[in-house]
Amino acid sequence: MSLQETLNPDLLHKRLLTALAANREPGFHFPGYFLDLTWPHIGTQSVEQAMDTGPHCVDREGVVIPAALAVVVDGALATAPRLVIEPGARLATVHLDMQYTGMSRAARSTCRLRSKASSRETRSASRFRAAC
Repeated sequence: MSLQETLNPDLLHKRLLTALAANREPGFHFPGYFLDLTWPHIGTQSVEQAMDTGPHCVDREGVVIPAALAVVVDGALATAPRLVIEPGARLATVHLDMQYTGMSRAARSTCRLRSKASSRETRSASRFRAAC
């Protein structure tokens, strides 16, 4: 990806307007629409959330920006507990620690989470194993 493709204001403007329009309806949040997050897998005890990388979420060197990756991870963390708790329960991310491994950029950023707790345990604390 060239620097010019990364900084194409027309493409970014179109993505921005599309995300703003989609955000006017109840449902997903603006970052989710802007980054075009998807859920390739939602199971009874596991979830996978993904984002295709492109000019909308990379820096000058073509590396996914930390804020975009954090939205993917936070979204997966928000979805996973909902697999095992009662509908309508309110959640918040209290602490999120991401460690970068130095792996090269891929065409898709993916976060997979698997619940390690029973529904009884999730009332006090949720435990998940993540691979992003």
